[in-house]
Parts: sequence; C-alpha cells; structure tokens
Amino acid sequence: MKTVPTTNPKIGIVIPIIDSGDHIESFVRRYIESIQCYGGASQTVLVCNNSPSRFFQKLKKFENEQLTVVDIGNCEHGIGKARNYGLSLLSDDVQFVSFLD
Repeated sequence: MKTVPTTNPKIGIVIPIIDSGDHIESFVRRYIESIQCYGGASQTVLVCNNSPSRFFQKLKKFENEQLTVVDIGNCEHGIGKARNYGLSLLSDDVQFVSFLD
C-alpha cells in the first residue's frame, strides 16, 4: 500500500530575466503573491541574463530566504544557460522544478 504524503513537496522555480521594460517589478510582486498561495515550501531563482544592470538592482530588493537573484551578465548562450545556472543554485531538497519564462 502506498503512503500519501501529508505535506506538499518543496518546489523550485527558475525564472530567466531579460530586458522586459518597466514591467519587471510588477511581475515579481504578482509572482510572489501567487507563490505564497502554495501550501508547501518553495525556492525561486531569478537569473538576469543579458539584462541591464538596473534590472538586477531593482530585483535585489525582493531577495529573501525563498527568492535568490543572480546576474550572469551578457551570456551569448541564451536562455538555456540561464535556466541551467538557476537550476544549479536550487537546494538538494527541492523535489520538483519548473521554469517560468
């Protein structure tokens, strides 16, 4: 007989960030509101890739225990490199991973 877990699994979300104009802060606020509705633990990594440094500075103010912001600079390998880098930063106890781009 299978046992049913009593808690939700820990999820990891990697979000590559590129130049998205002035909408980035409102997106992150809405994302944070949405992820707080999840009943389990989560870890999010925002990866700035080919983004102006002002985006990185705006996003750093959202950083906390569950949300990490990193800047990989100008990467010619594209969004795949940003996803893989974000994935490498997730903790070992993350059970499910999603990419939001």
